[in-house]
Amino acid sequence: MLGPDDLDSYDWNWHAKYGDEVTEELVEMFNDGAVIVAPNLSPERLQTLSSEWAAERAGELLKIDGPDSLMATTKTQVKNLVSETIAKGESLGQLNK
Repeated sequence: MLGPDDLDSYDWNWHAKYGDEVTEELVEMFNDGAVIVAPNLSPERLQTLSSEWAAERAGELLKIDGPDSLMATTKTQVKNLVSETIAKGESLGQLNK
């Protein structure tokens, strides 16, 4: 029977899976904001700042632990949902709905 502890075998290395995509999104977000906040920033400087910030922020969001870890938050939430579903006697297929 599947249980909450089975989630530990899932590959939670989100940085390897999604790091490039998240970094690209963060670069775009940074650039959009910089156009408003610092319109006189040179394109070269903007690219440097946005790339550095996005890489750092993606690392914070996608790391395995830490206060900003989306992975840790998601893992905890999924474990809670699986536990609740099992405790109610429902099938795990119910989670798909």
